[in-house]
Amino acid sequence: MQFGQSPIEVVSTAATLHRLCEHCGNATEHVLVKQPHGIGIGIPFASKPLWSSHVAFALMCPTCSWGEPLSKDIAEAMIRRGKTVSRPRGAIYTANIAAGLMTHQFTRWLREIPVDFDTMLNLLAGEWTVA
Repeated sequence: MQFGQSPIEVVSTAATLHRLCEHCGNATEHVLVKQPHGIGIGIPFASKPLWSSHVAFALMCPTCSWGEPLSKDIAEAMIRRGKTVSRPRGAIYTANIAAGLMTHQFTRWLREIPVDFDTMLNLLAGEWTVA
């Protein structure tokens, strides 16, 4: 079981709402955010639980980070009315591979094994070139 404060995450597929913030007075596009609440089941030292008994929604001002609590029905309506987001998945996979290669080279450096200083990886052709 996991207790404590879970991080707030923006619901990227939900529609934004242009309104006047009651806290800072700015007229901006407020975004829908969600935060797991209640009893959660998760991995120790993980940032958020794998499952939680309740999810709270809020409409957050991007200027002052003040959030107004919303009901689940209104939040689901904003998600249904929301925008479609196309994410560049290739860039995410490439970044993960590059991070793995950097970790590999760092481990070799820690073990005092010769390090490849000029490495080129061509994912399209599946080539690994060390100069």
